[in-house]
Amino acid sequence: MTQDKELENLEETKKDKWELRFERFWASLEEYSRISKENEKKYKEEMSEMRKEIGGIGESNGKYSESYFFDFLSDTSQFGGKVYDEVEKGVRRTQKMPDGKKLKTEFDVVLYNKDSIALVEVKYRVRKDDVKYLIEKQVDNFKRIYPFYTNYVFYLGIAGMSFEEDAERDALINGVGILRPKGENVEVIDGHLRAY
Repeated sequence: MTQDKELENLEETKKDKWELRFERFWASLEEYSRISKENEKKYKEEMSEMRKEIGGIGESNGKYSESYFFDFLSDTSQFGGKVYDEVEKGVRRTQKMPDGKKLKTEFDVVLYNKDSIALVEVKYRVRKDDVKYLIEKQVDNFKRIYPFYTNYVFYLGIAGMSFEEDAERDALINGVGILRPKGENVEVIDGHLRAY
């Protein structure tokens, strides 16, 4: 064999090796891509299930909190030094308003007597925005949905198993009562209530 022929064969062998390496690399890359897509799909499914479970836990905590504070208020029928004749839990209503829009509301605990209403918002963990929502939206929503209570005096309370520091401070500053567990009892801070 001539030297040129040997060189040509050597070049062909090198070329074949590179092509083989490239094909193996490409096949590995395609396999990696397929496995990654499968893993991504499994991950998304697992995350979806986890979100459902966490949401269920949050919902359970919320329902427990509502029942806990409703039972207390139902037993005492008092808030802010006033005695109430009726206590309701989970008051919901959807109503078409004059502008054609629907107003959908829910009030966690409502206490009624002949001239005043107490609205108590219940959260498992009370945040600053919960207090703001209670003050800025709930009284107005209640009056819009139930206009025959417009002339009643409204008192507000926020109940929670725990409070963020700013939430408690904002409630106190704005004359919103606080209900929270203390040992086996419920601590009620309502000597500073403001009429809304």
